[in-house]
Amino acid sequence: MSTIRFIKNPRRVVDTNEPAVYTQRMELQTIIHQRGHSQNWVARQIGVDKATFSRIVHGRSALDARKVKPLAILLRVPVSRVLAALNGATTQTGDP
Repeated sequence: MSTIRFIKNPRRVVDTNEPAVYTQRMELQTIIHQRGHSQNWVARQIGVDKATFSRIVHGRSALDARKVKPLAILLRVPVSRVLAALNGATTQTGDP
């Protein structure tokens, strides 16, 4: 039996075992590794503590909006792709 873990969010509670959320959450980590970078290196480049960035990647924390564009530029992906990965991780908005 698996344990369901929920992420508290002021806008919505997200079931992290939901397949769509897991896939989107892992997308950011996948992009980082496809580019040949480590999470620690990316964190340093955008000025975020490595532990904080790990929480962001794993959906336990939100990325400061001012860091989204620098992250997209660093990873050479559209801002929309970074936002989609982050929204799946921590800040799902819209109608449930």
